[in-house]
Amino acid sequence: MKPLLRWTLAFVFVLSLNCAARAQNHPASPCSAGRSAYASMEVSLSAGCPFSATVEERRTQTLGDGTRLQTKAKSLVYRDSYGRVAYYAYQPVGLDEPYPDSANFIQIWDTVAGFHYVLLPERSHVATRFSLNPPASSFQRSAPPTPPQPRPKVTVEQLGTQDMLGFLVTGERMTRTYPVGAQHNDRPITVVTEIWHSPDLGLDFLRKGSDPRNADEEFRITSFDQSEPDAALFQLPAGYTVEDQKNR
Repeated sequence: MKPLLRWTLAFVFVLSLNCAARAQNHPASPCSAGRSAYASMEVSLSAGCPFSATVEERRTQTLGDGTRLQTKAKSLVYRDSYGRVAYYAYQPVGLDEPYPDSANFIQIWDTVAGFHYVLLPERSHVATRFSLNPPASSFQRSAPPTPPQPRPKVTVEQLGTQDMLGFLVTGERMTRTYPVGAQHNDRPITVVTEIWHSPDLGLDFLRKGSDPRNADEEFRITSFDQSEPDAALFQLPAGYTVEDQKNR
């Protein structure tokens, strides 16, 4: 699996774990009420709130001998007036290198048709399709019992508000401390996540994560336009075939 795909999927998975808690901390708005959140900046699938945004990503990994591995990546995120979201991600490169000319990882959440598409343009012209509203399953396989794991201690600090690109955003810093033995660790592990969110627009403007087990990451919106995006951005490119997958 290529680094961008592995990095993006892992980050999206972590975001999904925080959605419920985030919803309790931020009041509902026309752009964020009652919808799930997706992509690297946790964009809600909300109608009537179109935008186009550029997200700059920075990743810094420090090795045991102090060597730092630094990369940057770019993604383009769009939401139209129907609530559809498109996410175009580009392969990470070194800090002094230019960005690639085309995206190599694309996701489209089509709220009109009810499908989520995943495309890997450099690998094939096959679009993997998932249902946005999968039917409820009447059968669930029992998972084998696992021993209880020590839970991390979680503290949340409210950082107030500030202006980002002309929009008022609210900051929050969450610190998770895993006790000794929680992950076979011989000393506590502290993971810090900082989020600056616009409840009015239904997306994050800045996300920063510091985790000693992984690289430090920063996702920041660097340009934002509230005009209607091109409708072609939410459609499959010509020549693609669709392969349906079951939602897990």
